[in-house]
Amino acid sequence: MYKSVSKILRKNLNFIQEFPRALPFKRVLRVGAGSLFSFLLLFILTGGQPSAWAQNLDNRYPGSMYAITQDFSHVTEQGDEENGAGGTEKISDSYPLSYQSIFSLQPPEHDAPIAMLLELNTGSILYGENILQEYPPASLTKLFTVYTALDIYEELGVQMDDTARFSSAAWAENAPPRSSLMFLGPDQAPSIREIILGLMVSSGNDAAMAIAETSTGSMEGFMLRMNRIAEQLGLEASRFVEPSGYSENNRTSAMDLARLTQLYLERWPWVIQEFHMVESFTYPRREHMLNGATAQFMNITQYNRNGLISSYEGATGLKTGYIDESGYNIIATARRDGMHLFALVMGVQADNSVEGSRLREEAARSLLDYGFENFTRVELPLAEGNIPVRRGEAENLVLKGETLEMIVPVNTGDITVERRRAAALAAPVAEDQIVDRFRWIQNGRVVGEYAREAGRAIPRSRGIRASVQSIGQFFRRIFTGERPLEGDIGGFSGSEL
Repeated sequence: MYKSVSKILRKNLNFIQEFPRALPFKRVLRVGAGSLFSFLLLFILTGGQPSAWAQNLDNRYPGSMYAITQDFSHVTEQGDEENGAGGTEKISDSYPLSYQSIFSLQPPEHDAPIAMLLELNTGSILYGENILQEYPPASLTKLFTVYTALDIYEELGVQMDDTARFSSAAWAENAPPRSSLMFLGPDQAPSIREIILGLMVSSGNDAAMAIAETSTGSMEGFMLRMNRIAEQLGLEASRFVEPSGYSENNRTSAMDLARLTQLYLERWPWVIQEFHMVESFTYPRREHMLNGATAQFMNITQYNRNGLISSYEGATGLKTGYIDESGYNIIATARRDGMHLFALVMGVQADNSVEGSRLREEAARSLLDYGFENFTRVELPLAEGNIPVRRGEAENLVLKGETLEMIVPVNTGDITVERRRAAALAAPVAEDQIVDRFRWIQNGRVVGEYAREAGRAIPRSRGIRASVQSIGQFFRRIFTGERPLEGDIGGFSGSEL
C-alpha cells in the first residue's frame, strides 16, 4: 500500500514543484482539488505518520534534512529532523594530524611587554600579550605612512619612477634631533620608489616628510588622510600626529598593526620584494643631483635595521622602530611551509642601540621559531551542494565547493568538523544571509569557525507561482514538519574560541 501511496505523493509533489507559470484557471482548480484530495487520502492511509514515506523522497529532494543524514552521520545539537533549519551534521570524521593538546604548548621566551604572533594568510592569532594596549609605535608608524601614501598614489595615478618633489621642510638638516635620515637635501630629485626605500630601509624621518608632501602637498593634509584611513579600517587604537613616528603622541596597538600589515600586504604584495627585503640602500648618488650640484654627504650606504632579513630563513620584512618613550620595537615577517608569520615585539628596554637591536631581534626570532615549530597549515574542504528555496524565484541555492586554510597546532589529535546547514530556505534570501556554518573541534575544544553566506539574492516569487508554492509548502509542513529558515542560521552552542 505504501508503495502506491508514494506514487500518488510523488505525482502531486512533482506537479507543485514544476508547476508552469501560466495555466488555464479551470485546469488549475481541477488539478489543485485533485491534489488536495490526494494529500488528505495519503494522510488518512498513513495514520498521520509521514515518516513512513518521507524517507522515500530523499533522492527527490536532495538537501532536505533526510537527504543530509544519508550522507553525514547526524549529531543533534539544538535541532533534529523536526527542526528544518537546525541540527548539526558531522561532515568528516577527522583530518589526521599528530599533535599534543593545544594548551600544552610552551609560550615563546621574550622579555617584551607587548608581543604578538599572527599568521597573515588566515589571520590566526597564535600568541599574544597585551595586544590591545595603546602604545607609541616609534618608526613602526611608517607602515601606516606608506599604506596611506600608496593609497593616494594609486588614486592619483602616481608611478614609482615619477620624480618626488618636496620642500625644505623635508631636508635632513631640518629634521628633529637624533632622527634617522635618508639625507634628503636641496637640488635633489629622487624617485617615489627611492623615497619609499629611504623610509623603509634607512627609516628616514626626512623621507616621511617628503612622502607626506608628494602625496597631499602638506604634512597636515597627509595626517588628516592617514587618520581617516585608520578610522575607515576600524583601527580604533591608532591615531597619529606626524608621519615618522618621532612623536610619543602617536598611538597604535599590536592588534591594529597586525591588521594593517595584513591589509597592506594583501593590497600591494609586491612591496615585500621591492622595499622590505632590501638589505641596504645608498643615497644620495650622483644621478640624484640636479644640474651637477653636490651634497655634503654623498653615496651613504645604510643597512636595513631589521637584521633578520639576512639571517632568518624565509624572512620577508618588515620594520623596526625606536624612541625613548617606547623602547625597541620590531615587526618581523617570514614565510615557510605555506605559512606567512607576523611577529611583533614592542617595548624592549636596553642600555644602548646595539643591545636593544639584538634583544628585539632575539624576541622576534623566538616568536617566529615558536610559530613554525608548533603550528602547521591545513586545507579544509567545504562541500558543495544545493539548499532548496521555498516560495522563491529560484528553486535552489547552489553552494560551490570551497577550501579554507587553517592554522592548527602540530602533534595533537584529529580535527573533527561539524556543520549546521539550513535544510531549506524561505525566500527572500539575502546575498549576505548565513546559510551554512562550520566549526572545527580538536581535543574537545573549538579551534576554528566559518560562516558561509548565500552569495546571491533570491527574491520571493509572485503571482500564481507564489500561490501554488504556498500550497505546496503548506502540505510539506504538514507531512514533513519542515520549517524553512528565515534569516541567518543560528550558531553552535558553546562555540566561543
